[in-house]
Amino acid sequence: MSLLNSSDNKSFFNKKNKKNINLRKKILALSAIASVAVLGSTYAASVTLNSGAAVEFGQGVAETSACDPSITLTPAGEFNNTSKVFALSSIAVTDIADACSGKVFRIRAYPNTGSVLSLVTGVDAVEVTYNSDGTSTALVGTPTGITITPAANSFTLNFDTSISASSTDIYRFTIESKVA
Repeated sequence: MSLLNSSDNKSFFNKKNKKNINLRKKILALSAIASVAVLGSTYAASVTLNSGAAVEFGQGVAETSACDPSITLTPAGEFNNTSKVFALSSIAVTDIADACSGKVFRIRAYPNTGSVLSLVTGVDAVEVTYNSDGTSTALVGTPTGITITPAANSFTLNFDTSISASSTDIYRFTIESKVA
């Protein structure tokens, strides 16, 4: 009863087994075609973010932004005597390349865990329209408790420490750039 003994396997070559083999081949071929169709449509799916507008982002305290490989973000804190905590007093964004001129920067703060932190009461993100000339860089909108000091290839956001985030709550910052 060896597997190689053809005398025991005579029924393998009869008509009934040939039909089963052909049926198995057809089922395998149909399965392969169906798999290609399903996977092909899955891989070919299109995803549109931000209504098709370009979005660039970098994350970290001193991290690369898409329009410039060396932007530096430097936060500063100041002791608030009323609340008895160190509060966010400013964020200096420096070393910005001319290639970023005309872009809008969005700056956010995050705690160690959880979602975005308010920079000042009611303001989760600050947006700045940047121009490298140093004179026309401006805040987008009029967020309460935040002012801007523009300079050539940099700007500084100044925060009212009576309503700004506590320095101990801030773990990281993100800066994103997008087309204005």
